[in-house]
Amino acid sequence: MKTKYILLFTIPILFSLNSKAQNLSSTQGNTSLGIGVGLPYGGIGLKINHNIKDHLSLFGGLGYNTLGLGANFGMNYIFPTEKTTEFFLTAMLGYNAVINIENIPEYQNTYYGLSIGPGIKLNSRRYEERYWDLGLLLPFRSSNYRNDLEALENNPNITIESKPFPVQIFVGYNIPISSRK
Repeated sequence: MKTKYILLFTIPILFSLNSKAQNLSSTQGNTSLGIGVGLPYGGIGLKINHNIKDHLSLFGGLGYNTLGLGANFGMNYIFPTEKTTEFFLTAMLGYNAVINIENIPEYQNTYYGLSIGPGIKLNSRRYEERYWDLGLLLPFRSSNYRNDLEALENNPNITIESKPFPVQIFVGYNIPISSRK
């Protein structure tokens, strides 16, 4: 199982080692504001991304997660490329699961932990420094979440129609709010 994850993260690194050019959205000092859905955007919300170095950015997301305020912060490593599409790896801390059974307060909770995964940036050819980002995240969910989910599954008064997905998807559109060319 661990071999799959190692390959998932090392193969893109090997393909990107010979690339030298960079996209402006990945340049040190650039800051962008994005709107989207998924963990980096706090659920349904906004994300601010700042490139602290070329190809390395920090971000914070704030949004609505079906129960209330969702927040995450993390970093992206963007692999250098000459193409308009860039591959990146992300890691973040913050909310990564929600249980929200209406009218049952003991089954309404937000859970926090680490989430990691790959993504791609689709840089605009028409508008400099604007891009779509999308990706997959593997959330490392807490034992509290797993225990609460198991209690739900064992509760005869509650029917769970589908189990939560083991991976999360995110997508958002980002525009520059400051840049250093």
